[in-house]
Amino acid sequence: MFKRDVLSSTSVQRRDFVLSRWTPFGKERQRSKFVIEITSCLILIACVLPHAAYANDLQFEQLEHGFVAMYTQADPFDGDSREYLYFRKNDFTFRCGAVSFERSNTRFSYDSFSFQATIALKVDSQSVHQLQGTYSTHSFGSDIVNDDRVYSADITPDVLNELKHGHQLQAAGKFGGGGWDQYSLDLKGFNLAFSKVCANE
Repeated sequence: MFKRDVLSSTSVQRRDFVLSRWTPFGKERQRSKFVIEITSCLILIACVLPHAAYANDLQFEQLEHGFVAMYTQADPFDGDSREYLYFRKNDFTFRCGAVSFERSNTRFSYDSFSFQATIALKVDSQSVHQLQGTYSTHSFGSDIVNDDRVYSADITPDVLNELKHGHQLQAAGKFGGGGWDQYSLDLKGFNLAFSKVCANE
């Protein structure tokens, strides 16, 4: 009798423990803790790995009128050799055949996506160029996990020619039925930056 009572008591305690673990509040606390831990790990990976991968590779060169070029060492045995990747000024980043623009001083939640978007570019009093592009979490349509929100599009030869000879760029983007997000850039120095970064294109 004593042994059975002890077993019964133990069973009740074990059952109560299981039930207390799996009440809705208990499950919510465990789930919240788990989500927080996973989110923290993802943020750490997203922040640390890119810096670790590029800290010794990606370099910056100050150009004229606020433009900055990004490059890597082209020849592993020649520290002065440079392979240019992008050039940037304010909210705009340019490749030789594409443009990205964002609110560079604004941060959002970490995410990963790349949606189709409509991009509009206008240089000075020239006509508006409407292009198909992307709205994504990284430059040039990349969906890498990040806290940015970036519009991007390939630029046509006509647009490129206007950028080289223009003074002011107006850019806008929209996606998913929303309104236009508008941006602007002083193009002073663009032609020099493009000529340097894209000399071999």
